[in-house]
Amino acid sequence: MRRLLPVLLVIFMTWLPLPEPVLAETTPVRTFYTRPDGDDANDGLSRETAFQSVHHAVKRAKAGDTVIVCDGVYTEYLTVEIIDKQGTAEHPFVLRAENRGKAVVRSHAAYNVVNVYNSAHVVVEGLDVSFEKPSQYYGILVENCNHVVIRNNNTHGAGCSGIQANGSDNVLIEGNI
Repeated sequence: MRRLLPVLLVIFMTWLPLPEPVLAETTPVRTFYTRPDGDDANDGLSRETAFQSVHHAVKRAKAGDTVIVCDGVYTEYLTVEIIDKQGTAEHPFVLRAENRGKAVVRSHAAYNVVNVYNSAHVVVEGLDVSFEKPSQYYGILVENCNHVVIRNNNTHGAGCSGIQANGSDNVLIEGNI
């Protein structure tokens, strides 16, 4: 009987229903908009309530969100910083022009126009990136990142490289001018 008891216990336990897996709560993926005539006091969740600053929209967005930069000229007084945005292959963090080359992001900052730092699964696409004055910095800098796509951007006025990637893996740079 003592030998049979462990066998019966195993058989009994295989018949017990397993608890349902507990799924982690996920934050819904959002799309933010910027327009040159927008307002950073808005919620940014539609073209009608768009933010004005690309920097502000990127700062408000979380990993997996998309920031759409509507057509127009944006003069940014701060670097557009995509920092610590850990997207996934299914839900990357996306910063893209609504129409390729028609969203012009000009920087007054004494540094790079767009920084992608310590992030994963990020896409920067279709922007026209430039400096107000000749610069010794980069148009787009990718540093300490994985799985980043820099696609179809136009960078000009940078004293160094238009696009630079340092200490990063799986960076795809394609179709840029």
